[in-house]
Amino acid sequence: MIEPNPRPPVLKGLAVLTTDIILLYYDMKCANGVSEAEIKRKREKIAEILVTYPSTWYIDTLNSLGSVDIINANTTFFTFRAVNPA
Repeated sequence: MIEPNPRPPVLKGLAVLTTDIILLYYDMKCANGVSEAEIKRKREKIAEILVTYPSTWYIDTLNSLGSVDIINANTTFFTFRAVNPA
């Protein structure tokens, strides 16, 4: 996993962020008949492009910018809304 950028983020206004829940995403793909080799190949292909962190990292980081809500969550994705009225 790539380490998060230590530079503090800046948010003015509204941000909406959607990220996948990696372990649940993997389980869902397997349950839908996608082979482990195909899942691994796709994960490696996007490894340097799509970087995800634990949901707690997103919540903590967005809370440090303003208020944060989870506006949608299902078995494979979280969608966060962060608002900073400044």
